[in-house]
Amino acid sequence: FYENFELNENQILYESYHGSSISCNPFAIFQSLLKSEAHENALHIWALNDLSTVPKAYENLKNVIFIKRGSELYLKYLSTAKYLFNNVSFPEYYIRKKRQVYVNTWHGTPIKTLGKKMNGELFAHKNITRNFLQASHIISPNCYTTEKLLNDYEVNGLCSAVVAETGYPRNDIILTMSEVGKQSLRTKLGITDGHKLLLYAPTWRESQNIATFNVEKLLSDLESMQASGWHILFKGHHLVEEILANAQISCVAPKGIDTNELLAITDVLVSDYSSISIDFMATQRPIFYYTYDMDEYVKTRGLYLDINELPGKVHAEIDELVSAIFQEQEQSYTDNDYYSQFCQFDDGNSTNRVIDLVFNGNKENVHITSKIEKKNILFYVGPLIPNGIMTSAHNLLKWSKKESNTISLFVSPDTIIGSDDRIDNLNELPSHVEVIAKTGSLISSIEEDHIIESVKRGESLTPGQFKIYRKAFEREFLRNFGYSKIDTLINFEGYHSHWTSCFASAPNETTRSKVIYQ
Repeated sequence: FYENFELNENQILYESYHGSSISCNPFAIFQSLLKSEAHENALHIWALNDLSTVPKAYENLKNVIFIKRGSELYLKYLSTAKYLFNNVSFPEYYIRKKRQVYVNTWHGTPIKTLGKKMNGELFAHKNITRNFLQASHIISPNCYTTEKLLNDYEVNGLCSAVVAETGYPRNDIILTMSEVGKQSLRTKLGITDGHKLLLYAPTWRESQNIATFNVEKLLSDLESMQASGWHILFKGHHLVEEILANAQISCVAPKGIDTNELLAITDVLVSDYSSISIDFMATQRPIFYYTYDMDEYVKTRGLYLDINELPGKVHAEIDELVSAIFQEQEQSYTDNDYYSQFCQFDDGNSTNRVIDLVFNGNKENVHITSKIEKKNILFYVGPLIPNGIMTSAHNLLKWSKKESNTISLFVSPDTIIGSDDRIDNLNELPSHVEVIAKTGSLISSIEEDHIIESVKRGESLTPGQFKIYRKAFEREFLRNFGYSKIDTLINFEGYHSHWTSCFASAPNETTRSKVIYQ
């Protein structure tokens, strides 16, 4: 597909949360483009895991289609759509074409840690890092989020995307819904006049699964909240909702309603460590943080922020939470620094700014993150075995001039995980070194596989075969690094033919100079 199909200027592909829903920033952008006369000839393509979840409002539109994520159609449209919007990441086999526009919108201002700062599995963020290197554009709600994404996914040096602080399109849904729209949604949800809506929207816990999720606690907490007589809705992470499918919870929010549509009519939000609370701040309505497992969550995942300093109230006990909600609802936002920092672009026009940037190239109304002018150096030093190569590489990395260079180190996780000595070498790297971890594998044709095996056997190649060999590894370089701008590429080890071939085949438009030690 990648090699054989041309880009179609009128195709726009959207994906949210790995195909789990039609939601978030891609949904807000889709809604706007669907109504735009300037894009009336566009074909809108949504990638979903479950095609039975398609909203009825879009089922029969001629210019909107729905495809199964991972299918042949999915592979085809990844190769033909000129514009792609994703709020997390495309699979590890996706390679952006040179003229393709891939906008990564991400999905929230982070309270909980991301990337290398997350507690848990080593290199768990590797495909997200790879996606940021693939992206032509990254949009961000504020400068705080920009810093966390670039620093903690370790792409400050290599990322070539236009990084723009635009505000979040999904927050426009909260801020611009008409009174008629709000009343219609309240009626659809069965909220009678005079009743206020409390939305309970906790985040996902990485330690949760079907066996460990405490359904009884959730049911008890919801029962306590419902005792007030308010209208209560529960909106959980999609993985939680799968666990609760057979729990018969009557107040679960309908799947067909976008979370930000719910926030538009929500009077009080109860959350915990989720970025949904940052979205809701723009309304200046009451927020409560129910942090019954704060110590455990900090231990297993980690937090950037002290929740006690955010706008809103924090409670660890359900009785205290319920009492506070219904006794004191007035909360002050105007004097809170976090409110000013996080919500500075929440004016209801973020979607228009993103569309104007992506389709018209207009950078005047957004804040473009300026990259520090340094030379980008990418190293590969092998599997970090404690030997002379590693000692020499460590000294070289340690004494590299971080004032004038950004240093990235490419590693293969499968050669490191499971070895305490190699993990120790990883942990001892200088703090200014950004680690890019390999994910996925070489994508190759039968003919390319045959030629690669011939090289492994030490056989000579004809000029035609060498051209095919080089093309396969150029594609592999682009799969791993996209169109990153690299001033110097150094294979310090030189023993591994795969990476020697890959680095030697780096396109000249991405890499100025290549050094391979043997």
